[in-house]
Amino acid sequence: MRICSFLFFSGLALAAAEIKRSTPADLVVPRDVTSAQLVEQKYIVIIKPTAVSSEISTKYNATSVYNTTLNGFAAFLNDDELEALRWESDVEYVQQVQTANISSVITQENAGWGLSRISNSTVGSTSYSYDESAGEGTCIYILDTGISVNDPEFEGRATFIKELSGDGVSDDTVGHGTSVAACAASKTYGTSKKAKLFAIKVVGGNGEIGDSSTVIAGMDFIGQDYVSRQEECPAGILVNMSVGTQPPMQSMNDAARALVEAGLFVGVAAGNFNEDASNRSPGAEPLVCTVGASDSSNNRADFSNFGELMDIYAPGKYVDTIDRFGAPISSSGTSLASPYVVGLAANLMALEGNLGPIALCQRLQELGVEGALGNMPNGTINILANNVAATI
Repeated sequence: MRICSFLFFSGLALAAAEIKRSTPADLVVPRDVTSAQLVEQKYIVIIKPTAVSSEISTKYNATSVYNTTLNGFAAFLNDDELEALRWESDVEYVQQVQTANISSVITQENAGWGLSRISNSTVGSTSYSYDESAGEGTCIYILDTGISVNDPEFEGRATFIKELSGDGVSDDTVGHGTSVAACAASKTYGTSKKAKLFAIKVVGGNGEIGDSSTVIAGMDFIGQDYVSRQEECPAGILVNMSVGTQPPMQSMNDAARALVEAGLFVGVAAGNFNEDASNRSPGAEPLVCTVGASDSSNNRADFSNFGELMDIYAPGKYVDTIDRFGAPISSSGTSLASPYVVGLAANLMALEGNLGPIALCQRLQELGVEGALGNMPNGTINILANNVAATI
């Protein structure tokens, strides 16, 4: 089994002379965060909407600049720099960068049932039915560890778009992103057989390179890039995020909300901590479509998060996918449940038209099987994703 340099400036007197506010900008501290989850002296700085981020980001030697989903930047700051920055009149709030984590994956040989359960709510079914449109004309951004885009499973429909993790490798060195992409839109394992896939790499190395600032940089990039993809993706554009932070981050939630408000369907993994989904970003943002995992016995998977912010569940325990080398594996995690749902959303877009992201999540709920799952805590929606679209 496998559980899948600082800018120095002296000038504090100069900074004090530029102060135009009575109190410093908020330093947002996530609840329940530990020091091990924080990136030392690295911060996300959110700038007021009317301010020009390039001026202040240059001043503080930004490592990433956000211009679309957020107005702001990320930078390494020592204590004096942080204090001076919080007194800048254009700063709205500051949040320390957290480590990013891909929802864990467990691997078991020779198991499979997930796709068939998408088409059939009964235990033991073996078929997967879908409309022949199969998501054609849609495009899915996979914000993750990259995709092995040349694997035959993707039939030339996958493209590596952007490397933002910092490892400098335009390929999936971890495997998580390829497994996720396969559940969304591979020929054998995906719920959508004709959707295009765009790889945005925000976590690299062996999973240790990248943090919340690179994830937000990926979200911000999508906020720019999708505008140029309208002709390529006439039926609609979607985003899958099986990566995030726990505890949650306001800045990541804000970026996710901006993508939804721009008209993009954003499906996110709820997390694998068997706790309330409000404890993880970006699933803590109410506008995204938050997906939990179920098992082959029609129970909520024992690791899957739950709570009032959940939107839908999908198979996610020992489901078939591929690793970064293209080898078949059986894996577990809400990381895999989410792309199943995003693939279904792509199919619906191609079949019924682009309803808009919020209405599309609601449509998935309408087509799902209500009350299908056991082991469901009170106050959690009990809907199992289903491909009823194949028969409408």
